[in-house]
Amino acid sequence: MGLMSGPLSDGRPAPYFMASQPVARGRRPEATPAPPTVEWPLICEAVMDSATTVIDAHADFEGTLRGKDAQVLGRFRGQIDLTGRLVLGEGSKVDAKVTADTVEIAGEFKGELKARSLSVLEKGRVDGTIDAQRLAMREGALLNGSVNAGDGRSPARASLAGLTTG
Repeated sequence: MGLMSGPLSDGRPAPYFMASQPVARGRRPEATPAPPTVEWPLICEAVMDSATTVIDAHADFEGTLRGKDAQVLGRFRGQIDLTGRLVLGEGSKVDAKVTADTVEIAGEFKGELKARSLSVLEKGRVDGTIDAQRLAMREGALLNGSVNAGDGRSPARASLAGLTTG
């Protein structure tokens, strides 16, 4: 390691710097390699774009969320109003009043939910009031509460583990 100092040949002061390794004349030091790229989880890829709001697994959010698309991986309490898609990832805990076009639940949801389409995945847990034109539940999903499915003009159709009834 060396400390460079002293005047330049024209009398101006030289800049100070520390060199971690001596640099040979005429050679440039090697560039630092770029950090490795990080792969997003698959659930993020489906919903991520510039208009997506993400609440990560370590976040605890309380309030109102408005926007187009959102993904909740942590805790959320309050109100969610979206014009697009809401994804509640595995491990999420949401206690809210939700309005969205499409909702996919793989975590825990408690509250009121209004959507055109609701899918509750294998590890999804729902406790509350549901109003959805279309409801799909995978085997292993739990739903406790009241459900108003369909558009009110025709019999409701529900899908359970890929089987359609109604």
